[in-house]
Amino acid sequence: MKILLLALYDKETMLLNHDEIGIASIASYIRENGYSIKLMGSYIDQLNFDAILEYAPQVIGMSVYRDSKDPVCDFSIKVKKVLPNVKIICGGAFATIYATDLLTQCNGIDYIVRGEGEQVFLELLRFFEKKHCNVYDIHGLTYRHLDQICHNEQQEPIQSLDSLPPPSRDILIDNKLNIATISTSRGCYGNCSFCESPFYWSNPKANKEKKTCRWRGKSVDNICAEMMHIEERYGIKKFYIISNSFEDPGGTTNIENFADRIIEQKRHISYQINLRPAFYRSCTDGLLDKLKTSGLCSVFTGIEAANIDDLRLYNKMNTCEDNEKFIELFRTHDINTCIGFININPYSTFKSLHTNLRFLHKYHLAGFFLMLSRLRVEKGTRIYRKIVDDGLWIESRNIYTDSLGYRHVDERIDKLVKFLNNYFYDDLHTSKLMYRIRYYDRYFLMYLSYDKRLATLRKEMDALDLINVCESEINRVFLSLNETATTWFEKVLNLAENCWDQKEAEHLTETLLSKNYLSAAEKELSLIKGKHYRTLLKANASYAYYVT
Repeated sequence: MKILLLALYDKETMLLNHDEIGIASIASYIRENGYSIKLMGSYIDQLNFDAILEYAPQVIGMSVYRDSKDPVCDFSIKVKKVLPNVKIICGGAFATIYATDLLTQCNGIDYIVRGEGEQVFLELLRFFEKKHCNVYDIHGLTYRHLDQICHNEQQEPIQSLDSLPPPSRDILIDNKLNIATISTSRGCYGNCSFCESPFYWSNPKANKEKKTCRWRGKSVDNICAEMMHIEERYGIKKFYIISNSFEDPGGTTNIENFADRIIEQKRHISYQINLRPAFYRSCTDGLLDKLKTSGLCSVFTGIEAANIDDLRLYNKMNTCEDNEKFIELFRTHDINTCIGFININPYSTFKSLHTNLRFLHKYHLAGFFLMLSRLRVEKGTRIYRKIVDDGLWIESRNIYTDSLGYRHVDERIDKLVKFLNNYFYDDLHTSKLMYRIRYYDRYFLMYLSYDKRLATLRKEMDALDLINVCESEINRVFLSLNETATTWFEKVLNLAENCWDQKEAEHLTETLLSKNYLSAAEKELSLIKGKHYRTLLKANASYAYYVT
């Protein structure tokens, strides 16, 4: 049986710069069970469709995100016209939540795997080979039968993640990526009201009204062994460690053990982890020194808001003080810090928006335009149910296609949001600019933090000097953007709060934050990056490993 596992990306909203770890894990599991798999990752506009037709797969598996659902559906329909008998299976968090919608909207998709994919995908293959008697016995599967959509019973979670083989690394190698993704756990000890995790990792025996998000983690030995294998086999020393929060299941024991193990191995690696803001409470200077010595260069944290009302709405485990202390702690130790932030939600007040803006400005985060971020809602989440119960969901809006289909309690904010959407998101050119600017915050500064460590360990001081210059230049641009964006948003907020004037809002935006201004900022960032890479290679051809 010819099997293709495919990760498709929309270039305008997604980056193919890390492994597609979910589908890579399925690939290794299927291979371990005796099947031959072709694993690919590609931007949709760069996909070699002819090569896929030449391979002539009988089964195609794909992961689906909200931003990739349309390319996945289009591809499914296209490939079925040429290979009508191919079975197409989709999975992932979005597919799990919207299984019925996907099958209803796209007749090219045959099956949806809900939740973890390894065992369900294997059982489907055995069913196709007639080694599994009944499709309705496969737990965790949604499919069509007699013009109806059927949902089989939910599957039981995999008990031990250490029992799974390490993910296949075809996408990493074929796309010449130099950062490897390591998944350390599944599930989460948090319970954020906007998060879809409980629906993806839920325990089927949990109360249907109060789904729990069961956490399971790999052992420290397993995590370190996987990282060391990747370094030894592929020469990759940069890692992106994904987990809902690396400190789960609570405390600092696992984190400290992990740092100790890496230090014992004397590995010159760099990595980023996800942590909750409240982690700073239990993080001693000694632990942070260990983490930094082991290779921690960057952290991501879901702050989400800088006011108590929004934090309660999102059911966050952190306080406003946690947010500030966390950023100050890691910045003091020269560890790159990137945050998740949700500025506008249906219950936003002008007080909360002004408070958020002051926080973003204070910590030089407004230049990343986090004040434009809106709450994206997924079906079934606690916050979605609240929005619906409060009559704020717009009935004509379909959540499958529109995660922003709500109105605001304060109607003045509706006018503000409409203006922001028209100027920044509905305009394709501007939305692309904003996406490219955010890349430098979310990714490029993280890459530079990795490179600073490697250059220091290699004692390549001329390279380190060049990296520091580049980082300084990038931060200079964002500091300027921070001041301009803060001034602009404060004026627009005041306008919306007191007496909305569309022409005045347009004038303020064209004066302070015009498309030409944004374009110039993006171009300057791009030139800094390009010059940095050229200078590195000119200084020493062996510095190519600093070029991400």
